[in-house]
Amino acid sequence: MSFDSNSLNKGKKLIGKIIRSENQILYWVQVYNELEQSNPPNPEDYAFGNFVKIESVTSNSVQHVGLINDTILIDRDTLRAGPRLSINQEQIQTFFPEFIDERIKIVRIIIIGYIDKNNIPNHTFPETTPNLDDNVYKMAKDEIINFHIINNDYKIAYLSQILQMPKPIFAKPLILSIIPKLMEFFPENKKPILKLIKNNIEFGLKLEEGF
Repeated sequence: MSFDSNSLNKGKKLIGKIIRSENQILYWVQVYNELEQSNPPNPEDYAFGNFVKIESVTSNSVQHVGLINDTILIDRDTLRAGPRLSINQEQIQTFFPEFIDERIKIVRIIIIGYIDKNNIPNHTFPETTPNLDDNVYKMAKDEIINFHIINNDYKIAYLSQILQMPKPIFAKPLILSIIPKLMEFFPENKKPILKLIKNNIEFGLKLEEGF
């Protein structure tokens, strides 16, 4: 059955819901499709490097902030024996309105901080964790800006946390993907630092690849 969560969360772009975790800061999100939401997210909404926030469906606790860093496609219908429907999605919704689509897309996010109950951003390791079915939204530009202003100064303290992750999460490409976004709104006196980070990471990748 289709529903329109955006009507309940005007101004927010709902991407999907939390379905599992790997550890304290790595979570998987099921992306809503057209059978689950009347206005599903576009690929650009859950693209690699996008900033997202997680809001609890059960309480007004802190909002966790994360970055999308991986994608997996699953078609569980192909794993079953026997006949399968071959009609298109529009026909399925017409003739089988209660049909559950077995094809899903999930994206992984790394938590980089949180916004506390007083709307104050933090770039530290979160003590609390999201719950299953918590809503995941794409962050608007003004939300991204506010998240990076701590004590009246622009901060990116979470970068070291990303680089120190014990397992591969495309850390360096992830940082390179967000630097152009940060360059759009960071003040001029902070941009040389961003450029230096970008140049160092690019140089390190070239060394790893042997030029």
